[in-house]
Amino acid sequence: MDDMRSIANRVKANPDDWEAWLQSAEQVAEPDRKKYCLGQVARIKNRQQGFPDNIQCNNCGTLMAISIETDSAQKKARCPFCHAEIDLESGFRKPARAEEPKTKTANPAPRKETLSAFWLNAFLKFILFAGLLFLIYYLVVGRQFGMPGGLIICFLGALFMMMAIGSFRVAFDKHSTLVLMKKVIKNGSTTTLSDGDKAVFFGKIFPLNGNPIPLPFSRLPGIFFTYGVYQWVWKYSGRRNRREKEYEYNGIHLTPSYLQTEMGKVRLLAYPTLEGFQEHTYSYPGDQKYYQEAARYLSVTEFTDRPRAGLEVIGSAIEQIKEIFSDDDGSIQVDNKSAQEEFDLNTRLLEEKYVLAGEEVCLQGIWSAEKPGVIGDLRKAPAILTKGSPKKVMEVVNHGIIMKVMQGILFAIAINGIIGTIWFVSSVAPRLGIGTVTYTDTHNGKVVTQVTFAPPASEAEQPNGVTAPSLVPGQTAWITYTNRSGHYRYEYPGDWANKEINSQTIDASGQISTPLSAAYKPDVWLMFDVSYRQDGGQCTQREFWASKMAGTPIEVGGVTGKTYESIDPVYGYYLKAIYLPKSDRCLQILIQDKPGFQNKTLFEHMLSSFTFVN
Repeated sequence: MDDMRSIANRVKANPDDWEAWLQSAEQVAEPDRKKYCLGQVARIKNRQQGFPDNIQCNNCGTLMAISIETDSAQKKARCPFCHAEIDLESGFRKPARAEEPKTKTANPAPRKETLSAFWLNAFLKFILFAGLLFLIYYLVVGRQFGMPGGLIICFLGALFMMMAIGSFRVAFDKHSTLVLMKKVIKNGSTTTLSDGDKAVFFGKIFPLNGNPIPLPFSRLPGIFFTYGVYQWVWKYSGRRNRREKEYEYNGIHLTPSYLQTEMGKVRLLAYPTLEGFQEHTYSYPGDQKYYQEAARYLSVTEFTDRPRAGLEVIGSAIEQIKEIFSDDDGSIQVDNKSAQEEFDLNTRLLEEKYVLAGEEVCLQGIWSAEKPGVIGDLRKAPAILTKGSPKKVMEVVNHGIIMKVMQGILFAIAINGIIGTIWFVSSVAPRLGIGTVTYTDTHNGKVVTQVTFAPPASEAEQPNGVTAPSLVPGQTAWITYTNRSGHYRYEYPGDWANKEINSQTIDASGQISTPLSAAYKPDVWLMFDVSYRQDGGQCTQREFWASKMAGTPIEVGGVTGKTYESIDPVYGYYLKAIYLPKSDRCLQILIQDKPGFQNKTLFEHMLSSFTFVN
């Protein structure tokens, strides 16, 4: 086993080490793996000598080694596995070796973008576009909600719109694939392909060497399969438990294969994403025969240990994904083991997902004229295998287009509808005299006062009287308001709303309060709130004001009291509370302003206009 690992490390470090491939062929017993290793030896040697590296044996499908000299009359290719020989064309010659350039070219060919650079570039584009959407939401509606509510709304808006745009993008890609499918069906064998183009092929899939690989549990003849041995476990996530699979063993196998199409044989040279293939699950004792095969497979297969938890899981998974998606020869064999201790196989579940030899499929990907065959390129199009006839596959793709378009529309309507509703209720509805507005005064997580009211539609709804005309949005004149039950009067700006309240609340200090009126500006939440406290006229400080600073003497309406200032710990608003002893009660005036007391002059005018009346 140590020798095999040493050889595998050599191949991983240098894929063109033909001696390592030859040693690997001597170590393995399975015919398919031996053929593959010997074929790699032939490929490397052929390339080193300048010979073609794509001549395959007609008997077993292994790449053939060419051993001829430039001036030799005997030109043959020999299979390293079954030792079959074929004659090459008489005109075949070993190409002359070109001289190495003495200096570097002035304009070297541009380097291809690496996969890491591609993902970094894609991530930066995502951040840039999401930031642009965030800015648009902030400029249109975000500033209407204050902080941090506005930022949260803008973030959610940008997130859901990115999801909507992503759905539309997938739908567009599927539509281009559908158009390409129709073109292939129409043109058939006359379809022309260029290197690097997105390509679609219909046909039946077969193993290149004629020998399919048996599935690990069902032993069916396969071309590609994934498998797993797992159990269901409950894991705590956030505030709830969720059920997920915990794998003891899992793996991926792909044998070199081709599609028999109207255009001839087309090689599958990449890890394919499967669509339309069912995942089969087996349980004991109903599927006992599969468990017997599973036990045999687990006992004879060499597995790679993979961690189940910790940061090593992420690094290990990333490395394995890179290996799988960088495959370009159509052969993959991954067998992982996560089990830390022995267990009873009959207590676990088995799963297989597979593509069988001879199945009718559709292959999508990037055409490589050099191979020739279909490769996967995440920057352009991954390799995809879809099960079914051309008609069925096109129906699946068309259904996917419709679903993705509907999903995108749903995301866009949902988030913009919610944001629009919040904006209307908080900003537009109060100006029109409809809906309700709730003002909550909090400190350290405690609700101190909570007032819910509906702005009046006309003067008739205010029994205590407003001595000026009805409010008009944008009006700047001062309006005088009189509250006869509270025996006071004050002025407020013409573009504000004012509402009388007649209810009782209990504040954080346990005192009963009777809110009387509130003048406010809905879109920015400026507030001038008046209420009485039934504390025998003592005007004791509310608990959360006392923790800030000592009260400052102030005179309002001919009555001397105290004032306290603070900053809302959640939203950062400026808060000012004034307590005035009046008979056996305490009159409280609460002012809420933007940070820094930006409207100080306005509120000072309101306080100066506040007077007590009979």
